[in-house]
Amino acid sequence: MAHSLRRTCPPVHDVRRFLMTALRQRMCDDLQLRNYSAHTIRAYLRCVAEFAQHFHTSPEQLGPEHVRTHQRYLVQQKHVAWRTFKQIVCALRFFSHTTLGVPEMIEYIPIRVASRRCPRC
Repeated sequence: MAHSLRRTCPPVHDVRRFLMTALRQRMCDDLQLRNYSAHTIRAYLRCVAEFAQHFHTSPEQLGPEHVRTHQRYLVQQKHVAWRTFKQIVCALRFFSHTTLGVPEMIEYIPIRVASRRCPRC
């Protein structure tokens, strides 16, 4: 069983790419313990790693203002799709609440309300 768990978390090939090796492993373990799929685990780890890379520091040192700045960057400059934005928000919420154990951080990570199209008359 330990062998299959190791395959779920992608290996760290470049230290600069993943600024959080021990923290990354802890998040991976948290996701596995909660029975997240291998695809979701990879996506969440990627989202948190990109968040940390955006500020060139460990994600555990980043606070609410960094999250807000990153969300503005995603929406205004990268023009990410709603699904992508939602996945990033969910990854950051999981990371802060479960991995870091800072539940009050969730209120600073809002989920963007999707714009709804009016039905054609």
